[in-house]
Amino acid sequence: MNKKLIQSITDVGAFIGFVGAYLLADLMVATLFLVIWFTVMVFVSKISGHHLTKLQYISWGVIVILGGSTLLYNDESIIKWRTSVVNCILAVAFLGSHFIGKKTLLERIFAGNFSAPTEKVRRLNLFIVFYLLTIGGLNLFVAYNYSTAEWMKFKYFGLTVLHFMFMIFCFYFLKPHVKEYLDKLIAEENGQKKL
Repeated sequence: MNKKLIQSITDVGAFIGFVGAYLLADLMVATLFLVIWFTVMVFVSKISGHHLTKLQYISWGVIVILGGSTLLYNDESIIKWRTSVVNCILAVAFLGSHFIGKKTLLERIFAGNFSAPTEKVRRLNLFIVFYLLTIGGLNLFVAYNYSTAEWMKFKYFGLTVLHFMFMIFCFYFLKPHVKEYLDKLIAEENGQKKL
């Protein structure tokens, strides 16, 4: 199995299983499913020889710790912190990259694949920090001020819309450079076809 297939199975399976378990039972059963699912997927990745990213290990660790605590203390509010904790860890990583190392995390992600002015990429890196912290805060606000059913709607539908809107913002912010990148890819593709 290739790495992208394993990641897709992990993500889609987690979504379907978590929501399905919640709809058929409750958040505690859904949490148990999530802990077991991600643990099994980590072992499948290891057995099949695929290395997980640091983010995948962090996400799994957060799920095991918060999910296990949710089940141990029979308190569903604990698992609701997962989105906020993961987003805050990512925000710290993106922000820390402004001060540690020569390149921001976003510059490293883009390296060799996409080019844009350094200052613009650094600004987008900060926008990402702001966005991740905002999402983390919104998640906690909804978790503590609304029912579990409303939180589930926000988590799986509201956050999806917000992520999509932020992706559009990022695309618009980098639009001139995306066009250059796509033109370059098309030119390379056309050059290869001529050979």
